[in-house]
Amino acid sequence: MDRVITSLDYNDMKERVDKELVLAKDKLAGLMNQSSSFKTYIDKELPMLENLVEYYRESDGATKKKILGCIFSEKLILEKGKHATPIFTEPIQSIINISRALGDSKKRKRSKMTSCLV
Repeated sequence: MDRVITSLDYNDMKERVDKELVLAKDKLAGLMNQSSSFKTYIDKELPMLENLVEYYRESDGATKKKILGCIFSEKLILEKGKHATPIFTEPIQSIINISRALGDSKKRKRSKMTSCLV
């Protein structure tokens, strides 16, 4: 009440906080060692996506077909050097839409900044 802590009170509080810290560190270590499918995806699959073109070039025909099947929902037909508009799978189309929206928002910000400077 008088804003003075006795050494006994301080030691009690310190001991309690130290115990909580040890328990929290143990819990964190347990969570870090826990295996999950998401962690496996990040460790193994994400590097492949970062180098997808290289991976595609080095893979066999069946793997190339699987990769293209994950990107395009229909076969691509090339006729006389022209191709039809590709129809992408839903996840790829979502990524494209997000990319466009982010690109549009960056353009708007630039134009607002430019108009402020004029």
